[in-house]
Amino acid sequence: MNKKPYPGMKQLKDQPNHEAREKKLMEAKADLAGQMKVWCDKHALTSDEALALCAYMTGAAIANQDQRSMTRDMAMQIVIANIEAGNQRVIDELLGKTAGSA
Repeated sequence: MNKKPYPGMKQLKDQPNHEAREKKLMEAKADLAGQMKVWCDKHALTSDEALALCAYMTGAAIANQDQRSMTRDMAMQIVIANIEAGNQRVIDELLGKTAGSA
């Protein structure tokens, strides 16, 4: 796999079978993103309500980390990096870019 890892995702290169694991993470991300519109429509959520619920669930996910191996700061770095990556991805799509930004 010659593509750069998804920005913000924990690097898996030191683990066996990292390419297969990274592929699974990308599939899970695509599946979740695909379900967001269905979820918002089903519950008649506004965009700010959807944002608030996603933030709430992110907080819950942070709280469920093993505090012996994942500090709050470590978790927040993952969250920040992925917020930035998600924003850039949407901006690139809105601008019609087909490749990564330089």
